[in-house]
Amino acid sequence: MKYLSILWILFLCVCCRPKSGADDAVSVRQTAFVYPEIPDTITDSLHRRAFLVRHFWDVYDFSDTSLLSRPDISEQGFVNYLYLLSASEREERQASIDSFIKRSDSCSLALDYFLDLTDRYLYGSASPMHDEDCYVTLASAFMKSKSVPRDKKAMLDNRIKHILKNKVGTPANNFTFVTSGGTHLSLYDVGASRLLLFFYEMGCDTCMAQIAGLRYIPAVSQKVKAGELRVLAVCLSGDEKQWKTHAQWMPGQWIMAYDEEKTISRDSLYDFKTLPSVYLLDADKKVILKDETVHGLTRYLKDANK
Repeated sequence: MKYLSILWILFLCVCCRPKSGADDAVSVRQTAFVYPEIPDTITDSLHRRAFLVRHFWDVYDFSDTSLLSRPDISEQGFVNYLYLLSASEREERQASIDSFIKRSDSCSLALDYFLDLTDRYLYGSASPMHDEDCYVTLASAFMKSKSVPRDKKAMLDNRIKHILKNKVGTPANNFTFVTSGGTHLSLYDVGASRLLLFFYEMGCDTCMAQIAGLRYIPAVSQKVKAGELRVLAVCLSGDEKQWKTHAQWMPGQWIMAYDEEKTISRDSLYDFKTLPSVYLLDADKKVILKDETVHGLTRYLKDANK
């Protein structure tokens, strides 16, 4: 999907309107998402954006299920909608989402379709539009719909609870662990101006490859050497003897930890969409990066050096 600028979307609102008298046939003949017509009397760009967000779905025919098989229309329109939401004020965003859910609620197929897109674009950590705050707002609105099945509501509720754990800017959940040297510590026992948490499992090939490669990433190794960053690699599960053997090959400055009591997984203390998972904490153990990839961590550290 294409990611359009707000100015370009506003431009499309002028150019992609159907001609007068053609509204009744728009769903049959349209070749692109049709935006609401912004009154000419609204000239301020912020006010035009606010109008567009509020009326974004006014023209879209939710009862025409053939549009759901047209990603150039429905999916592209939804992507542009998410982009506008991300730039909107909280009250604007909420009012628009409530209106969107009410309209999509009229067709269960459309509701399922847009719920799936919400998961793909906002919840998926690999998505360039990944936005947990916006996901929570949309997911909470979907949960109010009578058309969403109970099992999906339970899934949404569980995701929201996980997202609200260890949010960026909040203190990270504490946990205990045993080091490869046999010392029992807690997260808050580890002093560091920046602390990198690397969660992984023994037997996970991707985890093993990435933890081995982490030491060779200049953005990480240089900060570790300078004392600006500490690495706490936490093994969540797997054979403890294998873990101890593996830990011997890791850099001496790293803290190799094992979740002996399995409390992190059992009590769902952290949100992992997949493993390995990276968290970055500040000196007060407040979350800077949450459930990030090694690539995302590297990008963040490089940008921080600019």
